[in-house]
Amino acid sequence: MSKPSLKIKTKSNFSDSIVEWYKVYGRHDLPWRNSVTPYKVWISEIMLQQTQVKTAIPYFKKFVRKFPTLRSLKNASEDEILSLWSGLGFYKRARNIFATKEIIFDQFNGEFPTTFEKIIKLPGIGKSTAGAILSIAFNNGTPILDGNVKRIIVRHFDLPEDTKDKELWNYSEIMLSKNDPFIYTQGIMDVGAMICRPIDVNCNDCPVSSTCLQAFKPKIKTRNNVKEEKFDFIFHNFKCKYSLLFDFNHSCRFIDTSTMKDLLPYYAIFYVLGILLMSIFLRMRYSNKKKD
Repeated sequence: MSKPSLKIKTKSNFSDSIVEWYKVYGRHDLPWRNSVTPYKVWISEIMLQQTQVKTAIPYFKKFVRKFPTLRSLKNASEDEILSLWSGLGFYKRARNIFATKEIIFDQFNGEFPTTFEKIIKLPGIGKSTAGAILSIAFNNGTPILDGNVKRIIVRHFDLPEDTKDKELWNYSEIMLSKNDPFIYTQGIMDVGAMICRPIDVNCNDCPVSSTCLQAFKPKIKTRNNVKEEKFDFIFHNFKCKYSLLFDFNHSCRFIDTSTMKDLLPYYAIFYVLGILLMSIFLRMRYSNKKKD
């Protein structure tokens, strides 16, 4: 499919609005945004793959305390990296960090590569992660397409939910700010995380709501129309880090449960109920035996 036809004025308004918004409202206090280095951006982007920011922050801080620079990571063993990853889940990411640092010191003289072609070949780094590293660490304008950016593009241009990634990449590339990719990339991530969320969307504070084709529409659950959701039950798949929640309206959604802390009360209730049911069953069985 050919690239979408977008007016330059629309593109400029979009990217400039994101940049200006980030300068004032962006999450500047995130630890990987202080004293930005390619190493810190790389570690943070790997940790943020399928993990919420609030969950990744303490692990990132612990990791860079132990290994503050790429040079300090040189002699780290895989077990040392895995131990710092304990509790974060998806341990293949930690193994990819070990494999990547081995490649960096074997093939790139201990320097993080600076081109898309080289970065994309590193273990655990896909197209979007490579784009984030290039844009944020090297100010080299490269598009990204994480979940936040996908959601913004689909809503802004009123695209079908099943729009193919190939077309979404075209939009992402065209809307990218070539003048300030460092700020723009962090800005569009933050707009997706803070304003254009999956639910409870805050269109009133969105910097690009004036050109968004879905802004303030009923099909987006904004702060004005979102209702408190109560859940019938929770199904958790122990082999991954997502739980599927069903509500009384028979809809469902996935939530990130990388640490399991939020779900512990539910598991405690299920555990106690299980013990009570087992106790009742055993009592009934014992009573039947006595009668016999």
